[in-house]
Amino acid sequence: MDRQELRLLLFILSRMHRAGRLRRWHPEGLCRALGLSGVSLRRACAALERRGWLRIVRSRRTWLIQLMAPAETAKDLLYPRQRL
Repeated sequence: MDRQELRLLLFILSRMHRAGRLRRWHPEGLCRALGLSGVSLRRACAALERRGWLRIVRSRRTWLIQLMAPAETAKDLLYPRQRL
């Protein structure tokens, strides 16, 4: 995934989180909801974790996804403001 795709994934996750739909997820269910394969979701989430944008607490069956950036920050990452 390139940087723009990672930003888009973070934005989608932040919207799901605000809507109350992102609590504990089975990775397979999250893959279906986002339309990603398991491998690409794991790689994307690992890249977002390395950048400090989210944190995933993994248990045996579910993931608890904690966004480290508020939705506004995710929006700024997706649509950077142009400086005057």
